[in-house]
Amino acid sequence: MWRFAAAALVGTAATLFAITLLAVSGWLIVRASEEPAIMYLLVAIVGVRFFGLGRAVLRYCERLLTHDASLGAVTALRLRLWNGLAALGPASRGLTTGGVALDYLVAASDRVRDLVPRVVVPLITALASSVAVAIAVAALHAPALPALLIVAAGIIVGPVAALLADRRATTGQAVIRSTVLRRFTALLEAAPDLAANGVGDRARDQIGALDAAAGVQARRSAIALGLGGAVVIAACSAASALMLGASAGAAPAIIAVLVLLPLGLIEPLLALVDAVQQWPALAAALRKVGAVGSDVPAARPAGTRRVSRLELRELGATWPGADTAAFTGVSATADRGDWIVVEGASGSGKSTLMATVLGFVAPSSGAVLFDGSTDQARVAWCPQEGHLFNSTVRGNLLLARESDDKPTDAELTDALHRVGLHHSLDRRVGSHGANLSGGERQRLAVARALLTNADVVLLDEPTAHLDADAAEALMRDLRTALADRIVVLVTHHATEAQPGDIRVRLGASLALV
Repeated sequence: MWRFAAAALVGTAATLFAITLLAVSGWLIVRASEEPAIMYLLVAIVGVRFFGLGRAVLRYCERLLTHDASLGAVTALRLRLWNGLAALGPASRGLTTGGVALDYLVAASDRVRDLVPRVVVPLITALASSVAVAIAVAALHAPALPALLIVAAGIIVGPVAALLADRRATTGQAVIRSTVLRRFTALLEAAPDLAANGVGDRARDQIGALDAAAGVQARRSAIALGLGGAVVIAACSAASALMLGASAGAAPAIIAVLVLLPLGLIEPLLALVDAVQQWPALAAALRKVGAVGSDVPAARPAGTRRVSRLELRELGATWPGADTAAFTGVSATADRGDWIVVEGASGSGKSTLMATVLGFVAPSSGAVLFDGSTDQARVAWCPQEGHLFNSTVRGNLLLARESDDKPTDAELTDALHRVGLHHSLDRRVGSHGANLSGGERQRLAVARALLTNADVVLLDEPTAHLDADAAEALMRDLRTALADRIVVLVTHHATEAQPGDIRVRLGASLALV
């Protein structure tokens, strides 16, 4: 925060140096025309040099401070958003689908980074400069002060005109950019399927239409900015003309200064118009990123204790904001080595059950008990498509634990072998694991879960995208790798259950086997 305050202070000083340079230059030209002794002009000559150099140096410092503050703030903002999204997890389904998280972490954060310097600093600079000019006019020739009233009117009318003409074009551009980012991300993820089905052109056309709409909004915003700027320039020019009559009786050099002072306000007031016009977009971006932090649930217990039993006791759960429960009355008890197989049609509450066991959704009835306690235990979740970063096998596995509990290469290799993988730790997996097959990607995700030392492992349809042979091989290896864990398996395939498994069917009468 202090960096923004320093940037505003230095920016104001740079603007005042620019205005003073204009006023001293005018004074010097008029006074020199009177052909006084050179000694009467030396101070003004040095002043022109001083304010000319000082303006450039201060402007550079202001830009340096502003960008340092903005980049530092956006880094902190992204960390807060990342922690907020991680804390919300599957409790907020909308934030973890498609490019929505990317929209928050990139698009919304970038808007805050870009708009804060355009709104906060110019607003302070313009108001401070206007007050300084008013004080200077009062000190030089008080009767000329009323002529500045037209500048005051321009300060109000110019930004208001820009806001009225904008008609939410600026915020509309932000919405379109977010939509384009989300759809483009989805387009990239689905590129192979789109190409195979011959619908890629239609998806591109939709993004092209959004781009055209953004161009319309940008032109409307530019017209609004031009209108507000025209009002400001007209007001400052009129005030300058009125100064000629209002400064009658003053010395010629003073009249030159008084006439030029309103013109010196044009630059900061044009920035003020832009700041006021961009204010709604900044407010919308701040509300958007602020919502993530405000929706973060209360911190859950760290879950460091070891457990040997998981019990779902008449469990029910409801998504925040939903009117009806996703499921109710689920009961099951599993010890180490047991598998709870959760079945049910789409929408029956399987994902909600997983989120409830993870602790992201609070039970609306019943309880999730770990060794008879509701305190959160070590639980690892393997989604349908565990995200793999464009790094090595080692790099993706090391994400399983904190840096102060970093697993050794021997542990990494053992985890790979347990899930049926024999890749080198230095093998590159590619973006989203593109260099691996679907089964290999899922095995690597399970190996990462093993390295967490979690006592309870949640498998969310691990064979959803595999053919029958690959699915059978994966499940066989998973049964071996997770023999000492409590496993909750969500599946659409009843054949993946084995005798002795605890079977839970959602969306129908509860069946335990």
